[in-house]
Amino acid sequence: MGHPRPDRRGPSLDPRTQVIALGLCALAYGVYFMGERDAWFNRMRARYNLEHGLLMGGAVIVAGIILGAWWWGSGSTAGSAAWPSRSLP
Repeated sequence: MGHPRPDRRGPSLDPRTQVIALGLCALAYGVYFMGERDAWFNRMRARYNLEHGLLMGGAVIVAGIILGAWWWGSGSTAGSAAWPSRSLP
């Protein structure tokens, strides 16, 4: 029998991940628009470019599709009768 589905509304991220992402966005804003200097950011900007980001994003999407297909095909719906049905309001 499958595990009961957690009672969540929408996706959730670890707060630490959100803080790190906010910090990187603030750093990028400071460097690009406020003229701040940051050695680490300049090294990373020289090392990685748009194509690297697009390749990584594409790899994450492909991995998600593959894992989703595997989950769907592995009989994940076999224990779904134990899950409470919910309708959207």
